[in-house]
Amino acid sequence: PRPTQPNETNPGPAKQPVCLATDTAAVAFPVTTVEVYGTSAADLAKVKKLLDDLISEECTSKDVQSTYLANLQEADKEAIVTLSQKNQVQILVASSDKLTVSGKKDDVLDTVLNISTFIQEAKEREAQESEKRRLRETLCWEVAGGESWVPLDSSISYQLELAFHKKQESFTYEEDEEVYTVNFRSLIRQSKRGITWRMKRTPIGDSDTAVAYGEGTYFAKDAWYSCRDLYSNPDESGFKYIYRARVVTGSPCKSRRGMKEPDPLDPNNPQAGLYDCAVNNLENPSIYVVFCDAGAYPDYLIIAKNT
Repeated sequence: PRPTQPNETNPGPAKQPVCLATDTAAVAFPVTTVEVYGTSAADLAKVKKLLDDLISEECTSKDVQSTYLANLQEADKEAIVTLSQKNQVQILVASSDKLTVSGKKDDVLDTVLNISTFIQEAKEREAQESEKRRLRETLCWEVAGGESWVPLDSSISYQLELAFHKKQESFTYEEDEEVYTVNFRSLIRQSKRGITWRMKRTPIGDSDTAVAYGEGTYFAKDAWYSCRDLYSNPDESGFKYIYRARVVTGSPCKSRRGMKEPDPLDPNNPQAGLYDCAVNNLENPSIYVVFCDAGAYPDYLIIAKNT
């Protein structure tokens, strides 16, 4: 009988994820054996030292340390294993955030530069995901769907927001195999087939923001957030007044609606004191809430006007 070919009903064995420590350790290298003959042990020792010195001059080891090593994609890990084979360098994974590359100097440099590129890309991916999470908490782009407004996917909202802040006239994106172009001036979305929809940029939870994170004084990490008309209403001449402040953030706790003071450091020990402030997100805070006047100092008064 003919062997069964992998197909949709029989996809074959699943591809195993790359284990960087195991797969790099399994890379085999050619071995060169040098046999030296001489008339005395002293002469042999001199030759051995000369060979060792030549190898030391030609070879090196470089450490690569970053917490983002744990966030590398499967393709990046596969590329690192391939680099080890291609450049004939040994890669030792010491821990989840550190590896050592050893071999000829030029080959080690090339490998380290490539790994550094993968790490930088991992940093950028995490920063983008963090920005998307923050964006989901603050605003979204919506498209008219009948009598209601339908929010766009957070990744599309993020791309639209970037284009909007760059003051682009329009932005084109693809969703569900359809291409759309958004005109920021008219706030109209048009499909490739010519169908149009109204669009709007909607801050999330505007009506509840004043108490959403506690009953304290709010400070934004990013200036653009405070520049919104909701928080810095322009006067009759169109001027906004915004403070740049120094804020004692210290040890923050997670904010919650109705909070009148930070949570205790240790609920079982009243003598331990309280946290210094509250934040909307412990991992990547964008809003800080201070509950005492001494927790913030207004450094500059910024007067600005929209053009």
